[in-house]
Amino acid sequence: MRKKSMMIYTGAFFVLVGLMCSQSQERPMVTAGKTEKEQKAPSVSSAAQVVKAVQSTFNAPEIEGMRLDWCLHFGRQCGKPAADRYCAAKGLSAAVKWRVEEGIGKTYIIGDKKVCSARYCDGFKFILCR
Repeated sequence: MRKKSMMIYTGAFFVLVGLMCSQSQERPMVTAGKTEKEQKAPSVSSAAQVVKAVQSTFNAPEIEGMRLDWCLHFGRQCGKPAADRYCAAKGLSAAVKWRVEEGIGKTYIIGDKKVCSARYCDGFKFILCR
């Protein structure tokens, strides 16, 4: 009787081990030619790291050793157009956020490649580029 029950327990053990092994084998699901691993979207934290990697903030931006003028051309196309041109010069695509700083004095007008040296010349406090 002991041998018979031992054989039943041994047989049941091997069946359980076999089931466990067959379930634990990694079998990637394939849909539309991509495996399950390839289909997973990046996590929120890795997406945030990518965003940080492609954005740069420039405080009191300068060109040619002078503060960047608020306008792309003298007195026109002010704000975003000048900020976008600055971002492009830094190898980035566009300005996302920026702020004016009034009455800087001497600024570089990026579109005209000239200097504004009057008291009323405004520039950027910062530019955030992406």
